Amino acid sequence: MSKNVKDAIIGFTSNHTDKPVEKLQVVGIHIRRGDYLDKDKIAYGYQTADEEYINKSINYFRSKFKHVLFLAYTSYYWKDLLWREKHVVGSDVVRMRVTSPEVDMCVLSKCNHSIITVGSFGWWAAWLANGTTIYYKNVAKNNSEYRNDFSEDMTDYFYPGWIGF
Repeated sequence: MSKNVKDAIIGFTSNHTDKPVEKLQVVGIHIRRGDYLDKDKIAYGYQTADEEYINKSINYFRSKFKHVLFLAYTSYYWKDLLWREKHVVGSDVVRMRVTSPEVDMCVLSKCNHSIITVGSFGWWAAWLANGTTIYYKNVAKNNSEYRNDFSEDMTDYFYPGWIGF
């Protein structure tokens, strides 16, 4: 990561918290719902993360770290933005402005840790961040056509060491 990008991220986070930046653990959250809610995808077996998953994941990091800040990203899809505004909340949560996929990926990949829902964008951001990752483990409905695309234990999709909720 270039020094300019790193300085911008540090500057941004310090503007959104009174916690010491050098002790701050930044957790990137990527939420994808949008096209996964199409009736054809639901019929195929796609599932999306709910509010309970998001809250459990956020609380995991809140209990693990004294100084934590969450950067919550989603797509430009208006229903995703509304869902995030309603369900991803807290004084330690910054709902990030949608800019471009490249900038979003860059910032998410430079976070200390990750919370991901479904889709490859969040997966790659978490892999690049290389911290603790919480993933939504119910991406495919049991006994669905989509579920048959994965191994029985889903280890062909989720990276070893990641934590499924």
